Amino acid sequence: MPLGGYTSFYVRPWMPLGITGVIRGAIRNATVIAEQGLTLLMIPKEVYLKEWHHTYGLEELTQLLAREEGLVHQRQHDDETTLTKLEKAIILKTGSLFSELPEESLSKLAAIVDEVKIGAGEAVFEKGEMGSSIYVIVDGDVRVHDGQRTLNHLGEGDVFGEMALLDPAPRVASVTASTDTCLFRLDQEPFYELMDDRIEVARGVIRVLIRHLRARVQDVANLHEQVQELAGGKRYANDK
Repeated sequence: MPLGGYTSFYVRPWMPLGITGVIRGAIRNATVIAEQGLTLLMIPKEVYLKEWHHTYGLEELTQLLAREEGLVHQRQHDDETTLTKLEKAIILKTGSLFSELPEESLSKLAAIVDEVKIGAGEAVFEKGEMGSSIYVIVDGDVRVHDGQRTLNHLGEGDVFGEMALLDPAPRVASVTASTDTCLFRLDQEPFYELMDDRIEVARGVIRVLIRHLRARVQDVANLHEQVQELAGGKRYANDK
């Protein structure tokens, strides 16, 4: 059972386990449980390194180092364009939906969000698409629209698609990037797993969603009052 949220798997006979740990002397990164009675071969580190571990020849080592150098350059490029988990947690904290979560929960949340880059004019999703993800705008801005009719403009720190996170349903509007935009996408399945482990995440999100719902209800009530006032003024003018 690997740590870090990966899927558990079964190990067949003669499949080796713990090779990384025996070479590096690192802390185990998974729990291994016998599902039935079995017999194991346990190879001590000193025996493995002396008798089993493969030693590279000059040509193999040269190829390996060249490949590693290429990977280092790739990682450096990725580091320049990808946010760290701490940076993600700080950005999530500024958004209203996750503002009340404690730091430890924010750190867990930051580990499961995906960073998505959308070019100007590209659709994040279209009206009618099945949705099960929430988005947080890290940088840039988007247009929420129904066809050509613009419903809203959202910018840095704004959240959209939050209802689909808890109740997957077809999107009620399209969202298109107005400029080059960076987003955090949080999918439902890993979010549910996090809520199972940390009830405060569910409580915090539900509180904020209820607050948003109450605000929308108040908006509707205010709009209704304005319509009534306009209708009353029109009747008064007609009576005169």
